[in-house]
Amino acid sequence: MSSHTNHKAPQQGQPHDQMSEHGGLNTTYFVVFALLLILLFATVDIAFRTLGPFGPAVAMAIATTKAVLVVLYFMHVKFASRLTWIFAGAGLLWLAILFGLTFSDYATRDWSDAVPPDTFAPDSSPFTGIPKP
Repeated sequence: MSSHTNHKAPQQGQPHDQMSEHGGLNTTYFVVFALLLILLFATVDIAFRTLGPFGPAVAMAIATTKAVLVVLYFMHVKFASRLTWIFAGAGLLWLAILFGLTFSDYATRDWSDAVPPDTFAPDSSPFTGIPKP
């Protein structure tokens, strides 16, 4: 006789018992939380180092890793249905479209008519025109 019990698959619309199917979920949360803390300290460490042009790329890679961990484990996308994966992917696609449009606008903008910073009066704020105390 086997010590493994047979679990009935949940029907559509019924709650999904993740604890019995994906055993040890609480330890997974603590491991993911520890990874997020390590990545947080890595982000702070990178902020104080001079990596030249690679600094923003490294910071974005760390931020992307943290976002993926949060979405997969704390938002339960890892164990979700395909429909949830489709909507999560659609959200990422929309974010990519927004970034792409923003960066294309920034790259094609004519900066020749920009106001140089030294044209402001030295005794006033460049944003409000209010004299400095």
